[in-house]
Amino acid sequence: MGTAFRTSAFVRLAIAGLVLTAALPAWAQPPAAAAPGQAVYDRACAACHAGGSNAPTRDVLRQLSPEAIVTALTSGKMQVQGSTLGEADRRAVAEFLAGRAFGAAPRTANANLCTASRPMTNPAQGPGWNGWGNGLANTRFARNGGLSAADLPRLTLKWAFGYEGVAAARAQPAIAGGRMFVASENGNVHALDPKTGCTHWTFKAATGVRTALTVAPYKNGAATGYAVFFGDGRANAYAVDANTGRQIWMRRVDEHTAAAITGALAVYEGKVFVPVQGLNEEAQGGRGGYACCTFRGSLSALDANTGAVLWKTYTVDESRPRAKGKDGLQMFGPAGGGIWSAPTIDARRGAVYV
Repeated sequence: MGTAFRTSAFVRLAIAGLVLTAALPAWAQPPAAAAPGQAVYDRACAACHAGGSNAPTRDVLRQLSPEAIVTALTSGKMQVQGSTLGEADRRAVAEFLAGRAFGAAPRTANANLCTASRPMTNPAQGPGWNGWGNGLANTRFARNGGLSAADLPRLTLKWAFGYEGVAAARAQPAIAGGRMFVASENGNVHALDPKTGCTHWTFKAATGVRTALTVAPYKNGAATGYAVFFGDGRANAYAVDANTGRQIWMRRVDEHTAAAITGALAVYEGKVFVPVQGLNEEAQGGRGGYACCTFRGSLSALDANTGAVLWKTYTVDESRPRAKGKDGLQMFGPAGGGIWSAPTIDARRGAVYV
């Protein structure tokens, strides 16, 4: 009976406690725990995205899908910052910023495969646009474009192609040999039919692709043909067979965590010139806790057939220890000199400009 009395008294006290808690005014209530996504945002993102910098605000980010935000964190512009987060944190902060759950974005990849794929023709013949500058000199002049000023008012949409789960498509397409090559931040590179928009093939790079695409000849063992050359956000350079989408080679040209390729690769006489820039290392240094800065811009020359490194040169001297920061971290310099754009080649002088 004593046990029953104690249990009964405990229940009455617990009920009284619940009533008392419910009766507390709002100012006296314990603060609600932040949602997991908000906690990640407050810890890892708010310093830049809450205002006071050039980073997009939460209102802007809310216009994106959670899939696009995760793509930016894993293979896009924010991959350096996203590399410090686990998969669960990236998904949580993406849903928090987008204001909706995953699964709402439509799937578009390979929705319109070509029923037939004829071999490419010679990219040097016929209308086209190859590389960033449409030529080694980067003059950006459309030779044999097939358009006149009188044609422009009559242009209408013929077809459209959607990239899956991305916030931006920065890679300039190439039209060569009767095909159109496009890429985006999700790492997919597509070969399309310019007449219908159907997809001949899709290649998946290790991370997002922002470079313009360049088509040039290659020879690899017994295999010969045309390759699509491009770089990704982790400083990987690629050669992919333009007819089949088969990877010929991939070469990482810089091991620095901030290294990325945004300038188009230039191909000349069997060499591929690869420019490298440092993506957001200065932002890492500005947040504290990072020994800034050690990235150095560089230009590498690769063998177009194998991807072997022929030479590499830097834009600044090797970084050395400098003073220590206010948090006691060792700082370094010189640093920087990233090459963001496509190299220009002077064939007559045998020089490359970056």
